[in-house]
Amino acid sequence: MMNNEEELACVIERIKMTRISKNISQMEVCLRANMSQSFLANIESGKKQPSLMTIIRIASALEVNPRDFFPEDSKKNKEEIKKEIHELINLL
Repeated sequence: MMNNEEELACVIERIKMTRISKNISQMEVCLRANMSQSFLANIESGKKQPSLMTIIRIASALEVNPRDFFPEDSKKNKEEIKKEIHELINLL
């Protein structure tokens, strides 16, 4: 099982790899997610930790499910993550 730091590193790597695989620039993601390019660059380089809301915004900009960024063996089960994401989306 991964620890929290490993999980976060995995999430960050999946964000970056998803963006690259879709051939979308950081700037395009930032325009779609309404954030600065330097903020996304700092997330992708591991200098900043994204909040769950930021992860949701990035996922939306990349047109993927936020759960796609999380490792399968996460301490939280899929239902807990799904519930948290739905609660945050409902707040929007």
